[in-house]
Amino acid sequence: MLYEITVDGTVDAVTLLDFVDVTATDDGRSTVLRCRVQDASGLSGVVVLLHDVGLRVREVRVVPDVQSF
Repeated sequence: MLYEITVDGTVDAVTLLDFVDVTATDDGRSTVLRCRVQDASGLSGVVVLLHDVGLRVREVRVVPDVQSF
C-alpha cells in the first residue's frame, strides 16, 4: 500500500537515506513522505524509525496506488 505520512518540520536528505523508496515534499512547516509498505507491521516500523530520528508524526493516510492496478 502507498502511504502519505506528514511530519512536523523539514526532513533533511541524510535522514531520508534511512528509508527505502520514500519521496518527500515540504512546505517549510511540515514534510509529507510518500512510501510503500507491505503491511501494518511495515508501517509501524516506518513510524518508529521516524520517531527515533526525532520527527513528530502528525498524520498517516492511505493514498491510491496506481501501480497496484
